[in-house]
Amino acid sequence: MLGRARVRARELGGVARGAWRLIHPYFAAPASRAARRQLVAVLVLLGLQVGISVEINQWNASFYNALQRHDAAEFYRQLARWLVLIALLIAVLVYLAYLRQLAALGWRTWLTERFSDRWLAADTAHAMEQARLAGDSESAPDNPDQRIAEDVRDFTGQTIELAFSFAQTLATLIAFVPILYGLSGDLDLGSVRVPGYMLIIACCYAVLGSALAHAIGHPLVDLNFRRQMFEADFRFQLVRVRESAEAIARAEAGPVERGALRQGFARVAGNWLLTLRLQKKVDGYALAYGQFSTVFPYLVMAPRFFHGPLKIGELVQTVSAFQQLLGSLSWLIGSYAMLAAWSATAQRLVRFEAALERVPG
Repeated sequence: MLGRARVRARELGGVARGAWRLIHPYFAAPASRAARRQLVAVLVLLGLQVGISVEINQWNASFYNALQRHDAAEFYRQLARWLVLIALLIAVLVYLAYLRQLAALGWRTWLTERFSDRWLAADTAHAMEQARLAGDSESAPDNPDQRIAEDVRDFTGQTIELAFSFAQTLATLIAFVPILYGLSGDLDLGSVRVPGYMLIIACCYAVLGSALAHAIGHPLVDLNFRRQMFEADFRFQLVRVRESAEAIARAEAGPVERGALRQGFARVAGNWLLTLRLQKKVDGYALAYGQFSTVFPYLVMAPRFFHGPLKIGELVQTVSAFQQLLGSLSWLIGSYAMLAAWSATAQRLVRFEAALERVPG
């Protein structure tokens, strides 16, 4: 078990290093100045989003305390404040989504041109095809067309999405750790007082939840890798049949080709079935984790609320801060499926780039 974990860690380390070789050249190139400006704008917007989230967290206390006091004037003031905050949040989220997609498009354009140029330079495509026919899988990775068209699209989009969500997670952690620590108060365990106990509980809950998510979902990486390979192989078979239709008809080889197509699709369907079964477990766990997370902080805070001077607004504010922090600490659970798909796509592109480099220029 430990040996397998070490092998997996080395494999993931190799994928990460290979992915960095695909990421760094673009954002370091002079032609990517617009992309760097977009990234700066995204970071600013992420800061605004987290700042608005902090304001909404503070608003919870004022709004629900006004309800508890039956203070109508304060209630309407806080309602107007909420409308302003929500309008700002919507604008920030819309432009964040727009800039993410714009950054992914610019990177995809650059990386597609880079791979296309290298694939077509000095008869590289012909050399790789000859190597494929000779059975040299290292020098001729499967389906270069799919790697340029689909893998580049998926890799750039997934990398941008994961990077931005991780940056948002870090910003939220920085903002809400001191807030939750201050709101938690002390937990009295007789001779021991535990300060900021809600922060400790949130960290333990997220660590255990993330470890279980990894234990359930880690086979998704290999399944995603094989899915892309089987899909590309099946599509290649269909293209080959279309291009060789006349020769197949003359040789009356239709039954043979149908059998080959059925076999190719059987691999696709079999892999999909395994993926669906595992994805069902991952989705079920993520949904259960998320639903229980909405109630769990109320359970933890209930003794302080029922047996202490805690107001309902302070309770809601603390729960809101707990949920914001827990969402950030649980980033791995929410992103696990995309991380698995990203790892498989990155491996395919890294191997494709290595094959291009091995072809004599």
